Amino acid sequence: MVFGQGKKDQEVRQDILMYCELIGRTVDEFARMIREYIDWNKHFKEQSQKVHRMEAEADEMRRSIEKAMFAGAFLPAYRGDYIAFLEILDRVANKAEEAADTLYLVRPDIPEDLRARFVRIAELTTEAYLQVPVAAAKIMEGDNDIGSLCRFVERKEQEIDKIQFNITRRLFKESELNKPDAMVVKLIIDQICNVSDRIENVMDRLSLTAIIRQL
Repeated sequence: MVFGQGKKDQEVRQDILMYCELIGRTVDEFARMIREYIDWNKHFKEQSQKVHRMEAEADEMRRSIEKAMFAGAFLPAYRGDYIAFLEILDRVANKAEEAADTLYLVRPDIPEDLRARFVRIAELTTEAYLQVPVAAAKIMEGDNDIGSLCRFVERKEQEIDKIQFNITRRLFKESELNKPDAMVVKLIIDQICNVSDRIENVMDRLSLTAIIRQL
């Protein structure tokens, strides 16, 4: 996945890194929305709107990058890898927007003893995403040694999965919530955890690309 040395190639390379950064800011705003909702901060509504705007901005940037590639940036043999990376990265922002919408519209009453766990998932999600632009930059520079970054994200995702399971068990085994209310909270936590699932998918894609480039 080595980038070309032409001016157009280098410009698009920078655009892709900026795109990674924009998706990262979208994830950050999404995590902030979760924290503010848990704290009953009225600004969580504004954070939801920010997630929407940034997701829309990311869509425009992705289309612009893809247009530049089809106009001649990079060798044709490599464009498929780049476009696939952009498309799977786009799903991270899409899931953040979807989860933000669900939280904003449903506004569940999250049990007090579970709120810190929601915040922890938000923190782990942002920590996991920080590895994406680092890995992408390494791959684009021809450095395929991203194994440690992928393992870091995998560990974060495993921790999130464990918290998700414990929340679900608590909701249906120990919580005083009735089943319909518990199901609503379960819907929200699943939506939130989908974001980190997509981040792991991005790293899997980069890992696969790195392996192929070494063959």
